[in-house]
Amino acid sequence: MPFAPPAVRARFRRVARLRSALSVPLWMTALLLAPAAPAASVYKWVDAQDRVHYDDRHVQEQRLTLQYLNDRAIPAQPESITPRAFVAAVEQDCRNTQDRAMAYRAATALYGRDPAGNGYRLSPRQQALEVAQAEREAARYCAPGAAETLYRERRSARIAAVRIPVEDRR
Repeated sequence: MPFAPPAVRARFRRVARLRSALSVPLWMTALLLAPAAPAASVYKWVDAQDRVHYDDRHVQEQRLTLQYLNDRAIPAQPESITPRAFVAAVEQDCRNTQDRAMAYRAATALYGRDPAGNGYRLSPRQQALEVAQAEREAARYCAPGAAETLYRERRSARIAAVRIPVEDRR
């Protein structure tokens, strides 16, 4: 309307502003009241024979059973597995400590060395303490799961040796 009088142009500008101001709320209302169209989804799942399937229905509720979860259990962490060489060493230590405890029990006299390297005979009380110590070691190395326990202890001791104390971290 380039040739319209100024009053007409002003009126058209007011109408255009009113129309644009009302259009945003009208469009928002129309979008909110419009029925939501269901989005087409595709679900991928794997059956017991490891075949991949695609479906338009979600079938997870049907498949999520205790048997399904047990079949797909997470294996133990590789670093938690005790090395075979360590297990063999613990088994050898078990045999050695059992032999030592049996020899201490059967001995009529036990001998020790002082810091200077001189030998001396242990008293009956000292001999009983040595026998008890040997039996404790044999029980520790020969207990069920001893290799796993000792391996965990050694790993945690190595980790603790590497850790920096809190006050030294600055």
